[in-house]
Amino acid sequence: MNTPSMPRNRVVGQLIAVVVFWGLNVVFTKYLTAYFSPMGLVTLRLLIATSILLPAVFLRYGLVRLTPAAWLPIAGVTLCIFLVHHLSLAMGAARTSATHGVLILGLIPLTTMLLAAGFLKEALTRAKLIGVVLGIGGVSLIALSKENALGATLNGDLLMLLSMGAYAVGTILVKKSTAYASPLVITAYSMAAASVVMLVATLALDLRWTVSQEAYGVGSIAAMLFIGALSTGLGTLWWNNGVHHLGASTTALFFNGVPVVGVIAAILFFREQLLLAHVLALLLVLAGISLGSGFFAAKKT
Repeated sequence: MNTPSMPRNRVVGQLIAVVVFWGLNVVFTKYLTAYFSPMGLVTLRLLIATSILLPAVFLRYGLVRLTPAAWLPIAGVTLCIFLVHHLSLAMGAARTSATHGVLILGLIPLTTMLLAAGFLKEALTRAKLIGVVLGIGGVSLIALSKENALGATLNGDLLMLLSMGAYAVGTILVKKSTAYASPLVITAYSMAAASVVMLVATLALDLRWTVSQEAYGVGSIAAMLFIGALSTGLGTLWWNNGVHHLGASTTALFFNGVPVVGVIAAILFFREQLLLAHVLALLLVLAGISLGSGFFAAKKT
């Protein structure tokens, strides 16, 4: 299935929107953990996203039948991004400090870039490396601006490391999958498979979906719809589209903006203090994304 080309500016615009979606996702997920169990939260957000993306596939392409060779990388995307990444992130976040978590997840762009150079033969340019360094610097400012790292454990850090590695590997598999089908098909099918696995596991283990009666309030339902439809559904689709058009290593640079947006959102929603480190972090991340993606260089040509 051939995917039509898309203007670079439009792809970059979509990735910027993804950064905003995923940054806000941090705040809304923290809010929802008071009402939903980890398994219930992951399962519901996947089901909401799937209910939007699968109909979109059928309306645009009809029933897409994939070759057996296409299902292998799609299964890898399902396992790495939608199962291992999400579950290890939820468990790791509860067992380590926010500082350690942000720093470890900040390694996603560098890890993805190294994997892309090795397995996808994407160029490891000086601009990309400088972009990664600037991004890690910005993420570090965010993490180190916190008071301490109380609550960090080795098990928690290892789970966060697993989450980081799974997402980086999953991004590589997304790029390989788009050789067989469009990003929309890849995203919808892999997400549907993950939804089935999570739903069966939740029902088979008889796990609780909610931990509070207030889970059915207007605020919690609105937050769940946001993280399901926008953060998980549209956000993942646009991210995979960026991987297809810009490459895994270039797209991964945008991930550095997520913790910065998350901190700004926390300041707005939870009245946390805005520090100079937050502003400097935002500038470093934006500089790293601009340099590493070649966005401004592309606009000059």
